[in-house]
Amino acid sequence: MNGLRLITQSQLIRHTASIALAFGFGSAVLVYSYQVPFWKPWGGVLLMGIIGGLGVGLTLGMRRLRTALMAIGCAVGFWVGLLIGENVVKTVRISSGETFLVIPPFSDFFILGGIMGAAGGLLMGLVTKNLKLIIGFPLAGFIGFGIGYGISMHWVLKSGFPDNVLGFVMMGLVGGAAIGATAGFLHKRNNYWETNRASG
Repeated sequence: MNGLRLITQSQLIRHTASIALAFGFGSAVLVYSYQVPFWKPWGGVLLMGIIGGLGVGLTLGMRRLRTALMAIGCAVGFWVGLLIGENVVKTVRISSGETFLVIPPFSDFFILGGIMGAAGGLLMGLVTKNLKLIIGFPLAGFIGFGIGYGISMHWVLKSGFPDNVLGFVMMGLVGGAAIGATAGFLHKRNNYWETNRASG
């Protein structure tokens, strides 16, 4: 099958669950980092990216240097995505004349989460030097983090839940699961993390 192999169901579940949990935990850290005034939201987003990127690198069996690069790339990607996303949301609000877009999951939360996920996914894909993941990770990040953040924050606001930890964790779980499943489906027999282990 042109060098491709089907991964087992357990492997796919491991990829999906491990990376989902990493981003879910990172998202919880993001919320609690808001207790530090000068640290929010940028510092929290960087921490979420570092934790999520570490989860991706470790799950894919990368060596320490590549795992560190994955964490840095993911953190920078989410940070840049937040910067771009906030400006896009402001532009959309101004052009639509609305102060808040509430068409779940296509709200401004969806836009912001999607852009952060796409930017983080792009840099993670570039670290792997794998063309399929360079394309696949941003798409998965946009869909997963966009839908996860859009639906979860709509639920948090609608329910009046006093703490948005669960909303952010849901964003991380859904977005991370999308990244993990993409990595699993694009696994190849002689893939990047097997042939490049020696190169670090």
